[in-house]
Amino acid sequence: GSSAADADGDGGKGKEKQETLYYKVMVRDNGCGMPHNSIPDSLGRVLAGSKYGVRQTRGKFGLGAKMALIWSKQSTGLPVEVRTATGPDKLLSVCVLDIDIQKNQPRVNVHEQLANDEQMRGSEIALVVGGNWSTYRSYIVRYLRQMAVITPYARFGLAFTSAEGGRSNS
Repeated sequence: GSSAADADGDGGKGKEKQETLYYKVMVRDNGCGMPHNSIPDSLGRVLAGSKYGVRQTRGKFGLGAKMALIWSKQSTGLPVEVRTATGPDKLLSVCVLDIDIQKNQPRVNVHEQLANDEQMRGSEIALVVGGNWSTYRSYIVRYLRQMAVITPYARFGLAFTSAEGGRSNS
């Protein structure tokens, strides 16, 4: 028979199940920002044109943010929050959306423009994902190191803040 301690039914001989924790991940840049009306399709539709004209030309398909959105959608079901402005004197666009994976269409919950009181320029994307920090930490740090090598003009920072408020920087 299995007990509460042996919930996976392997007689206690297998690997211990790792607990899934939820993390809010926020990425911010100071680039050219995204035009207000293109945010839903740029992030909520896979393989849609997402390079904002000629102003941003690096990369091929812009899949990074879309894959993060899909990971968030599959692991938590929660939408992503996007804040972007094309300049410090321009309006701030705020968009909360997720993706209908079957239809490959954005589902927009909020899409509004507000006063840009912080004089922000660039984009900020925040999402919640499920995972295990102790398992993925080394992969994330390695990825950031590789990004730092291929984009030497960029400055990367990683701050981990626990729900209890403890913070560590890498």
